[in-house]
Amino acid sequence: MSTIWFMVDDTDPRLNYIGSWSSLNIGNFTEGLDLDESSRTGPVYNNTLHYTTGNDTVSFRFNGSSYLGVYGTQDGTIANGQLPEIECTLDGAPTWSFGDEYPEGLTNNNMLACRADSRIGGSSPGEHELLINVTNYSNSDWYFDYITFESLVDPILDGEVLQAGNAELIDASNYSVLTFGAGWTTDTDDSTVTSIPGSQATLKFNGTSVSLYGDLRNVSNTAAYQIDDQEPVTVQLPATVSQEAKQLLFTADNLSVGEHTVAVVFNGSQSEMPFDINFFYMTSLTTSQQASLVSSSPSSSSSSSNSTTSSHSDTGIIIGAVLGSVTAILLLILAVTLLLRKRRQVRLEAATPFEYSGLTTTPFQYQDRVHGPNPGEGSLSYVTQSKINSDTTALSPLRAEGMSTQANSGGNGDSANALTNLKLQQRLIILQEEISRRDRQFAEGSTQQERLLTVHTDSGLRLAGEDTLGINREMVEVPPGYTAD
Repeated sequence: MSTIWFMVDDTDPRLNYIGSWSSLNIGNFTEGLDLDESSRTGPVYNNTLHYTTGNDTVSFRFNGSSYLGVYGTQDGTIANGQLPEIECTLDGAPTWSFGDEYPEGLTNNNMLACRADSRIGGSSPGEHELLINVTNYSNSDWYFDYITFESLVDPILDGEVLQAGNAELIDASNYSVLTFGAGWTTDTDDSTVTSIPGSQATLKFNGTSVSLYGDLRNVSNTAAYQIDDQEPVTVQLPATVSQEAKQLLFTADNLSVGEHTVAVVFNGSQSEMPFDINFFYMTSLTTSQQASLVSSSPSSSSSSSNSTTSSHSDTGIIIGAVLGSVTAILLLILAVTLLLRKRRQVRLEAATPFEYSGLTTTPFQYQDRVHGPNPGEGSLSYVTQSKINSDTTALSPLRAEGMSTQANSGGNGDSANALTNLKLQQRLIILQEEISRRDRQFAEGSTQQERLLTVHTDSGLRLAGEDTLGINREMVEVPPGYTAD
């Protein structure tokens, strides 16, 4: 944002009056003089004035660009009267001063008394002090009305009245909030004027009211204004006896809080009164109104919504992550439990009476037993395994102490007895070998508990008697055809 022009009324507390100043309200004069009624230059600003008949001063400190104007009212009703001398200094340097003719029998409001610009009085932007020095005569007086000055860049606003388009101070096209289209020129009385129908001026501002002041002449005409997207409003430019300046042409107030665009267009006859613009007044937004705009703006609502959504999203992400982690842990525990249970079930289902971990399976082979040196002796010797062809397999009779061999031809009973004796002999041999191995382990000092392997050489018949050997070990059964290795 660039600069704007502030209005400083004579009642502003920043003004310091030095001397015999009196405050006046328009229409309340003891002499019965109404300054607005007799003025040819518009009404008094804000209906208030400060009046002096002496040599008095007004001081004003402000921050601005140093461009300014000082306005007052000239009283021409004093018999044989004359105008006072108004001299202004800005930071000690003189500014422009204007010595107008005495308005005999009349009063002129809104009269420029001092001006500071780049040619005289103006200096660099910043803090400044303005002094307005009034020198009266015995037949003069002066009414101080207001000061208008250009702000610094991007000023802070709080309900101030702003001015735009005043060509008495700077070129009207240099006001940042005001744009003139084609067809406009500057008149000799420092107003901006057009006689071309369709010529438009556009004002953009943040505020709640706007007023337009211009010149009127002895013929009438029409213009129109449109605020935002509302319907255009026709403005009647009435005819006057003589030319009058700075007259109120229209006011649009009670506008909604926010930014507005005002388009003013000349739509009258080119042969009638031209359309003269002196200046606009706008009422800016207060700080509370600006705050309400910020809090209710779509971007703020969107930001608040995004923030809430983001907060909710973050919360959802955290909750989701926690639930996901817990769920993963529970699933892992469940999977391990099911796996262990499955393995246990598989082991139980796969277990058989003849399986044991660590056993090496080899094809079962019959073993030949041979007699010792003396066939009649009860000792037996273990003979190394030898494969016997299946088509010539034969069982050699085994002898034990107290046992006699019977011929197979003895009948069925003899065959059964022979088979039983064979199994007993085989079991005795295995037990004898086991006892010998156990004795060797004890002799070597081994205290490791081993499993007792029972190698079955028959179809599964079990004979009691192993426990009588005093071996307190786990019994491991080996099926026929397998070895303990």
